[in-house]
Amino acid sequence: VHVVQSQFYAVDDHQVYGHDVLPGACHVVMASEQCLRQYSWIGVEGEDVEFRAPVFVKNDTILEYHHKIEKSNDIVVATQFEVHN
Repeated sequence: VHVVQSQFYAVDDHQVYGHDVLPGACHVVMASEQCLRQYSWIGVEGEDVEFRAPVFVKNDTILEYHHKIEKSNDIVVATQFEVHN
């Protein structure tokens, strides 16, 4: 997904000290979309969502999401990501 070229994303609205950051809602959408596609779930519900630090983005930034799944009832108990610039 090329977030910056999306019509739903205004770069000027998501800056910290002049540096572009990825909106928190974008993380939620990307992680939930991954789970819907990877595990064929019909829906995703978020609870206690926490953003600990901003993600500064550049033109070539790649985010790699990792989900920790609780196998007993297919619940994502944690989602983390790696930033590759």
